[in-house]
Amino acid sequence: MRHVFLTLVLLFSFATAVFPNDFEDGVAAFQSQDFWTALTKLFKTATSPDPSVKSSFDEWVTRARPLNPSASEEELKEYWSAKYGSRREELRAWAQLYLGIMYHDGLGVTQDYQQAATWYSQAAQAGVPAAQVRLGTLYTKGEGVPRDLAKAFSWYQKAAEAGHS
Repeated sequence: MRHVFLTLVLLFSFATAVFPNDFEDGVAAFQSQDFWTALTKLFKTATSPDPSVKSSFDEWVTRARPLNPSASEEELKEYWSAKYGSRREELRAWAQLYLGIMYHDGLGVTQDYQQAATWYSQAAQAGVPAAQVRLGTLYTKGEGVPRDLAKAFSWYQKAAEAGHS
């Protein structure tokens, strides 16, 4: 087991260790108004494979299996969960929110309400209250999405239930 673990760590530590750094670097760049860096770092974070998607796990196992032929499916799943757990999903959703803000406000990109709606929607569905409010506002105003007060209310309500004021 230890040999399996060390091999997996060496194989995947670079890719997974960079992920939080990309998010943090992207937020820092956003705050310092370096929007090109923010866009590249946050886009990388926002579009990383969803760890809950079975195909991503299958692809990962395909790459890891030759290096760890004696590893059981359970050992690989355990390692996958530890490396691609909830923190990664949370950062991914927050990166999507930041990208929505950038497209909504035209920060480093051409203002595009449809793109903003796409990013806000992904973050909102992942449970980010600020994205839920922003998506609700787009539905209220009809920016990038058809005006729909019922959908707007629904998103505002979800945000309020999550404690967003």
